[in-house]
Amino acid sequence: MSSGCTPAPESYIHRAAGPATDPAAGPPQSPHIQPDYWLSLLYRQLVGPRVLAVHVAGLQQKPRPGRVIRDKLRIYAHCTSYYNHNYVRGSVTLYIINLHRSRKKIKLVGTLRDKLVHQYILQPYGQEGLHSRSVQLNGQLLTMLEDGSLPHLKPRPLRPGRTLVIPPLTMSFYVVKNVNALACRYR
Repeated sequence: MSSGCTPAPESYIHRAAGPATDPAAGPPQSPHIQPDYWLSLLYRQLVGPRVLAVHVAGLQQKPRPGRVIRDKLRIYAHCTSYYNHNYVRGSVTLYIINLHRSRKKIKLVGTLRDKLVHQYILQPYGQEGLHSRSVQLNGQLLTMLEDGSLPHLKPRPLRPGRTLVIPPLTMSFYVVKNVNALACRYR
């Protein structure tokens, strides 16, 4: 992988267009990669095994009679992967699924508020929306390089204190750098 991180010892999951391939064999050989491959690759590179508690103010709504409230904004927090050498131990990765048809805003508080954040937003590419067979990362179409290798998955740096804006119908990862979270400093 050209992402600057060492893969974890166990094999990773991928799915390419066409015949099934061995997950331990590395990146798919097909020039077209299914959108779930990019999601799995980012997850693998950024999300560590240790789960953290998430407290979100303002999301708890009281149900109104005759109306079912569905959880359309899902927020998870983990220690950043120990195998990713772009981030120091103690960093925290948030991943957010926005199933709303409108953008949502999240303000980080406490020790997360004044830290640099790396944003990775996965969105469908093209007019097909969620049915698209292509995906973009931070507005750039993801494709294999001409030599068959994977592109570097570049984050978009966000300045400390900036509100996170999650576009509709997206999966986003946010690495909060150098938090020095006690639960994330050790394996």
